[in-house]
Amino acid sequence: APGLAHGFCVLSELADLHYQVSREYDPFDEGGVLWSDPKLAICWPINDPMISSRDARFPELEMLTDDLFPCVNKFVAG
Repeated sequence: APGLAHGFCVLSELADLHYQVSREYDPFDEGGVLWSDPKLAICWPINDPMISSRDARFPELEMLTDDLFPCVNKFVAG
């Protein structure tokens, strides 16, 4: 769904992730929130996670601005 965030933690050697999308993928229209943001208070069940460099650079929730989520703004506006 537009404007929905998701996160996951794989504790096994192999995992399949499936999710439904509402339109074709656009790499210029994606964003995120820092996985370890203390204000989210997520108790991840792992001590030393492997995080992609892209995900490690996402801002904390309170640092997000409207321009970081252009797709959400399009759906909210009209």
